[in-house]
Amino acid sequence: MTAVPDHPTRVFLRIAGRAAALTLLLAASCAEEPAAPAQSFPPPNYSYLTPLYLNVASIEVADGWTPSPDDISWLSPMRPLDALRRMAQDRLVASGSSGRAVLRIQDASLHRGETVIGGHVTVELDIYTSGDNRVGFAEASAARNTTLPPDATDATLRPLLYTLTKGMMDDMNIEFEYEVRHNLHDWLQETSMPGTAVPKPVEQQPLDGKAPATEPAPAAPAPQPQTLSLPPADSAPTPLVPPPSDSGPRPAM
Repeated sequence: MTAVPDHPTRVFLRIAGRAAALTLLLAASCAEEPAAPAQSFPPPNYSYLTPLYLNVASIEVADGWTPSPDDISWLSPMRPLDALRRMAQDRLVASGSSGRAVLRIQDASLHRGETVIGGHVTVELDIYTSGDNRVGFAEASAARNTTLPPDATDATLRPLLYTLTKGMMDDMNIEFEYEVRHNLHDWLQETSMPGTAVPKPVEQQPLDGKAPATEPAPAAPAPQPQTLSLPPADSAPTPLVPPPSDSGPRPAM
């Protein structure tokens, strides 16, 4: 007895039904798997740290650093180079009338070894007079390492590099401020902003209980806007030196 072959339409319907059932099974299995949490990598921001007011008219950032072939800083959501530029923007303030400061980025690298990932940053802050003579400098460096996980991919390295760079820049900000205050103290100005209110002096209470006659304090002059402009080439910035205090009574003649 010869078997009668199935009609092509019935074969097609069976294949379509099986494909639909397989699609539903795959969709159900995917729905049961939890979605991976979205990763967040906030950009660097150092405006919460103490600004450094320099007695210069302008501040520049010079990036002369060239990445080596094995540098992987391009993988990091926060590149050390961008973080160093942001450090200069947030922390260095030009508050003088002449001269200039140049922050030179000498290293901003991330390297992948066999078992560790290492990061290293180095900057140099130079002070120049209007005649382009260097009169002072400060150099700061920071470095950190972290263990390389097995079977690491570019996707799994991104959060690792971000954390490494963030911690390394925390170290750099501490070291940078220390070196600037230690080596360029003559070019630093007070951090208080102009126009701040002067605290009211302490009033004396007489022994007879009567309130002393006081005169109204003169109003503080409104702060004038300051414009930063370069002076003639023969002038040079003068570091601030506090005036000598007149302490103690003078001897009677």
